[in-house]
Amino acid sequence: MHLHDPQRSDIVTIDSSAAHELIVKRLIGLPGDSVAMRDNVLYVNGKRADYEPLKLKPLLGDATSPGDYLTERFDGVAHTVRLAPEAPSPRDSFGPVIVPPNEYLMLGDNRDNSADSRYFGFFQRKELMGRTRHVAFSLNPDHFYKPRFDRFGVALDNATPVASR
Repeated sequence: MHLHDPQRSDIVTIDSSAAHELIVKRLIGLPGDSVAMRDNVLYVNGKRADYEPLKLKPLLGDATSPGDYLTERFDGVAHTVRLAPEAPSPRDSFGPVIVPPNEYLMLGDNRDNSADSRYFGFFQRKELMGRTRHVAFSLNPDHFYKPRFDRFGVALDNATPVASR
């Protein structure tokens, strides 16, 4: 059932033909957008996202993994992203690219450890299953798929509206 069109900053479940599995990513680029990243700084339609370091370390991936946590503000929405400065991604810069009609550009919030549009390309609208709000359950593939009970039921979408400047 089609209830609404995907919006920028939505976290969505994707039935990805390229990844051959269900994945969960944040929608960054809408059809027709120009998207670029320079040293992990996001630009959409020529506008730069703002970043502010966080003192608290929210859970994105393994709670024990080190990294820099930042609030990324763009297009009236703020959410947390994680960067791993000890192992930056070879894909921390790209574009600009134009998002084709009926396709979307997705990025993971765990930016340096995310298989997203930088690896799989654009995602077709028909692959987007819906907006995701909570973790149902989580298994740790690095530890024989042991359940990560501390992640069960955790809210995913930490995006919050920010005041216009």
